[in-house]
Amino acid sequence: ADALRASLMLAQGGEFAFVLFTTAVSFSLLDRQTSERLSVMEAPLAVPAIRFGWAVPSSSVDEQAALATAFRILGGGVRSRAQRVIVERGLARRVESWSERRDGGNLVGMWIELSSRVSADRVRRFIDGMLRQLRTAGPSRREVERARRSSLREELERFEDPEMRAATLAWYEFTLGDATRW
Repeated sequence: ADALRASLMLAQGGEFAFVLFTTAVSFSLLDRQTSERLSVMEAPLAVPAIRFGWAVPSSSVDEQAALATAFRILGGGVRSRAQRVIVERGLARRVESWSERRDGGNLVGMWIELSSRVSADRVRRFIDGMLRQLRTAGPSRREVERARRSSLREELERFEDPEMRAATLAWYEFTLGDATRW
């Protein structure tokens, strides 16, 4: 009954719900998440969209980088797998992936703006297939190199902004105990 009540309260929480779930897990109020959280948004948006999100337990810096790289390969830009598989086939208008470091774990996900008259289930099958393929066959060298360059460009842009640089250095110092690891 409590789980049902909590899920009903958080159902409309959007991305903030991920923060609440991560906090609840860190206090052992909820079990760790083992599958994605999916929300299909059809109203009041003019175009339906799907959000996939995963809360990932705390991990090493290398594991965080690998996870961010995987999601960059899946949905990061015009050469990503999702762009080639979903957008170029006319199933979606736009695909984006994201990852965020949080105390107690990471949040990763994809946001897909569907084309008109395409079902969320059909797009979900394509996403499941891409995840399965990435898990079993792994990324190509070209995909890894493209993701590495994209990540480096993003880090350099973050380094140029004094506020972002300070926030990132503070996160590394307080979370990992060593800001020089950035």
